[in-house]
Amino acid sequence: MITLVEKLQDVLKRTAQLLVECELDEQASWFKDQLHRVRESGSDLAEVTSVASEVRSIIAGMGSFSDLSLQPSIHSKLSESQALKIKWNLADEMDAITAAILKYSNDTGNGSR
Repeated sequence: MITLVEKLQDVLKRTAQLLVECELDEQASWFKDQLHRVRESGSDLAEVTSVASEVRSIIAGMGSFSDLSLQPSIHSKLSESQALKIKWNLADEMDAITAAILKYSNDTGNGSR
């Protein structure tokens, strides 16, 4: 069974890849940094919860992931419409995964961070 942490790692990795394809390297770097934090956290629920909280805060709103205009590079096999569809799917996945992590953390009493 895939754990929530593995799901978070997967969605962060795929988000960074999409952003690289659209030449949004600065934004991709942020997602890669969050992925690194999760990978390095081991079983530290507080750190995973912190990452989930930060990721959740950038999903929607002004200047957020959802606000990004995606134009795949000329070397990408993605069309603009495909990139947008992927973006919205990733945003939905990030929302669901981070909500589940935060709920689990709160339910287990580890949400104090």
